[in-house]
Amino acid sequence: PIKTINSRIVKCERFKTNQKHVIRMVKNYELYSDDESCPSFALKHWVRRNSFVESHASWRVQTESFFSDQLSVWELCMAAGFGDRCPELSVIDSQLKNKTTNLNSLYSGATFSKEQERLNYKTARNDTDLHSWESLANSVGQQNHKYIQIAQTMAHRYGYDVTNEFIPSDHYCKFTGRGGQSNDYWDCFVTEALAE
Repeated sequence: PIKTINSRIVKCERFKTNQKHVIRMVKNYELYSDDESCPSFALKHWVRRNSFVESHASWRVQTESFFSDQLSVWELCMAAGFGDRCPELSVIDSQLKNKTTNLNSLYSGATFSKEQERLNYKTARNDTDLHSWESLANSVGQQNHKYIQIAQTMAHRYGYDVTNEFIPSDHYCKFTGRGGQSNDYWDCFVTEALAE
């Protein structure tokens, strides 16, 4: 999750006009201010998008597993409804051994592959562009601290490492109102810290 959030921050900061376009698109179902910072937008969007998907999904898998775990690939194939057309695990395993682990690798016909390659290279090698959980919390400020708590709780639940100071939070997500109307946008709320 922190890598995904960082990726969104880097892309947002590199293409400011794209940020405004993306925020306009998601404003129909997520609430953002017109001057939302890239770190704040990326964090909120990750929490809201993943919590919404989680509320409807019957299972989840770490993306990284698709490069090492043939069972995850097979389960996705079955969940997609391909049934008998899903390859056997041995076939998947042999294919996985020949694939790259770079999720943004170049592929034939990729319109933006050269620019993406440049961004990936810069992101992977320029630590000043990347946030830890702590620096992200400092960057988004106290008013958005609940999203740090929720993101870390979700990341932990998904099997990812979080900070040593991590304290799980009890939270809920729902459609909520804006301007007196109900069910306008999706958001998440912290209820209380869970006892360890």
